[in-house]
Amino acid sequence: MDMTEKTLESREVYRGRILRVREDRVRLPNGKEGVREVVEQAIGGVLFIDEAYALVSPDTTNDYGSEAVDTLVKMMEDHRDDLIVVVAGYTGPMEQFLNSNPGLESRFNKYFFFPDYTGEQLLAIFKMQCRKNSYTLTPEAEKTAEELFTQLYEQRGDNFGNGRDVRNCFEDMIVRQSNRVAQMDTPTKDDLMAILPEDMRDEAEAPAAADSDGGADAGDAAGSEK
Repeated sequence: MDMTEKTLESREVYRGRILRVREDRVRLPNGKEGVREVVEQAIGGVLFIDEAYALVSPDTTNDYGSEAVDTLVKMMEDHRDDLIVVVAGYTGPMEQFLNSNPGLESRFNKYFFFPDYTGEQLLAIFKMQCRKNSYTLTPEAEKTAEELFTQLYEQRGDNFGNGRDVRNCFEDMIVRQSNRVAQMDTPTKDDLMAILPEDMRDEAEAPAAADSDGGADAGDAAGSEK
């Protein structure tokens, strides 16, 4: 009898910041096929699933997500003394995720809600990024930045990215600053590291926009333990 495990098919169905779910159709030595490998690897530790609602997305073309949730619910019950599961994501989709399975919501007994960063906090993160990278904001640029992040906070939507949006603003600013400095004949070291109001012009004019990559730096999370 062949006692080796055989992988019949493998494909990625979910990719998050912390966890990647791969659909492995595996024939085990006992002849059974299952989807428990990912969960079982976390026994005795913590399983963190970012953007957990992707498992039950209506856009999913196969039933692996619901099968994985069913397996997760059973494993959480069977290993409730030696398995901690944390699921995280935006509030609305997380509520839909918890309601997607009759036994799912009752398995999570602790909920943590993280409010969005305020405009002042967003500005503080931005200034920290500038200092970390040795850039110097002129007084005028700092005022523009303050206006920008106040607007970013006040006009935020459901998919507001918090710290991620600050990072995007910072990276866009560096591109504009580099393009501006490249047009100077003999820039000094101070010129190379100075941030002027025009380096932030596009952000100051644009409303808050949701970032397309997964996960939020400050969002809402629900977990069995944290």
